[in-house]
This record gives sequence, structure tokens and C-alpha cells, in this order.
Amino acid sequence: MARITEELRDRVREPRDDALTTIARHEVNGTRVNEDVARSIAFLTVTGGIDTTTSFTGAALLHLSEHPADRDRLLTDPDLLPVATEEFLRYYPPARTHARTVRDDTEFAGVTMRRGERVVLSEAAAGRDHSAFAEADTFVIDRDPNRHLAFGVGIHRCPGSHLARVEFAEMVTTVLRRIPDYAIDPAGVEEYPTWSMVGGWRRLPATFTPSRPLG
Repeated sequence: MARITEELRDRVREPRDDALTTIARHEVNGTRVNEDVARSIAFLTVTGGIDTTTSFTGAALLHLSEHPADRDRLLTDPDLLPVATEEFLRYYPPARTHARTVRDDTEFAGVTMRRGERVVLSEAAAGRDHSAFAEADTFVIDRDPNRHLAFGVGIHRCPGSHLARVEFAEMVTTVLRRIPDYAIDPAGVEEYPTWSMVGGWRRLPATFTPSRPLG
């Protein structure tokens, strides 16, 4: 956070053509956002994809270890990965819940919510919505279309969603190319102790046949 503060102050003094300058010098109704707001936005932007992307990739690798037929599909048809990526996101959303505060008294789906009350919104539940997805509780590797909410929706959609997909594709592709026979030991799998917001695994021990070094 200290480094982010330094970088933001530098952008205020000497603007550049980059995202941090946009954040540092952003204005709302003609007034520049204060440093605390800019720092919070920059912190979320810089760190937001670390645990989520790791969790997402871990979920996919564990799934492919437990479902060899899906792994074989990707090994024989690598072009399937972009479509499969969306199904991994739907079925294993790394950000599982978000809490929000009700701004105004309202009613939604027959439920009355009062101003100031807290509500929990679940991406995990949205991905298993049977009114939106056929066989919602089944992982379908070639499901298409796939309008999941793993990255949010509307003006709050994750700005790092495209980068996350690129990182995921690079990691999974490399694992399947370099150690296609990897096997994760289910007895050694250990999830995060809590996952109220972001799910993931502390340990995914695997065995595999070593490949030749790169280069």
C-alpha cells in the first residue's frame, strides 16, 4: 500500500499515459477523488486478480485431474479451451459471494429489504441457476452460450476479466503440454480454512512424469 501511495502521488505530479494516472487524477463532478479513494481503487486493481486467478486455476486443474474425460477433450482439442474456460468460471467461480448494503427500501422476488440491511449476493448460486442453465449442476465442458456472472455484470463487471482469462489459458495450456499425466492426490487437497468471499486451495499435491527442461 505504501508503494501504491508513492506511485499515485508521482502520477499526480507527473501524469503518464497509464491506468494509475487515470485513477490518481480521476474527477467526480469536477472534483478530483481524494487520495484514500484513489489508493483503495488502485489497491483493488493491483491485487484483485492474485487470489482469484490462483483459485480459479487450481479449481480447473483439480477438476481435470478428477475428470480424465474432460482432460482428454482438451488434450485432443486445445481449441476447446476458450469455451471450457467459461464453464470453469460458471461452475467454479473464484469470487463466491459479495455483501452489499441496501440503499433504499425495496422488494425483490417477493422479499422485502430495508435501507441499511445487509444482503449476500452469490456468484456461486447464480452459476447453478436452473432457470438460466440447462443441467446447471452438471459441468459441461463445451457449454455454449454461457452467460455466467463470475466476473460480475454491468458497470461493476471486473476490469481484469480479460487478463484473468489470458493468465488462466497460459497456465492450463502449459500444464497440459508439459505434464499431461499429472495426478492430484485427493487425500492431500486442502481448501482455504474460510471462503466467505474467495474460495481456493492451500494445497494441491500432484505427481507427474517430469518433462525435459525448457530452452
